[in-house]
Amino acid sequence: NLRRGLMLMALVMSVSLFTVTPNQAQGSYTVLATTTIVADVAANISGGLLTINSLVPAGADTHAYEPSVDDAARVAEANLLLVVGMDYEHFLGGLLETVGEDVLQVTISNGIQILPYGDHAHEDEAADHDHTHIEPIGVLGDDLTCEEAHEAEAGEHDHGVCDQHVWMNPLNVAVWASNIAQEFAALD
Repeated sequence: NLRRGLMLMALVMSVSLFTVTPNQAQGSYTVLATTTIVADVAANISGGLLTINSLVPAGADTHAYEPSVDDAARVAEANLLLVVGMDYEHFLGGLLETVGEDVLQVTISNGIQILPYGDHAHEDEAADHDHTHIEPIGVLGDDLTCEEAHEAEAGEHDHGVCDQHVWMNPLNVAVWASNIAQEFAALD
């Protein structure tokens, strides 16, 4: 739809206001993204002026990921850690307490309207109702934290009440880009 296209274009143009300049990125910053998707967005925003690495390798399941000793060293050396948030990177908990206390952690999904996960969206709706619109449960960072997770059944990974997979909507990735660009601009 035209309105969404114009909103996306305006957001992308606003991101250009926060792009990193050569004076800001003198190679002295180590940026670590939790996933390859986040690393790819960050690398595109940095325009090659920063080195961006992914903590979780391509193809690995973030929900089942167990950090290695090498990962702990990479976190300890990072100046900036980019995370999706909403406890998506549950594996980071102990790692950050152990080696990442001095690392600036940025939740790039702040400002995104979060949808409920799974059946939470349809509990009060009739079975034959058309489910083309799901109401957000809040805006991450404003009135929603999404850190409380429910117990997962055997063989499942734990999502909690929030749908953590926000990158499935390109407009949310544009919010990521804006948040990342603002953080990179602040690296001065």
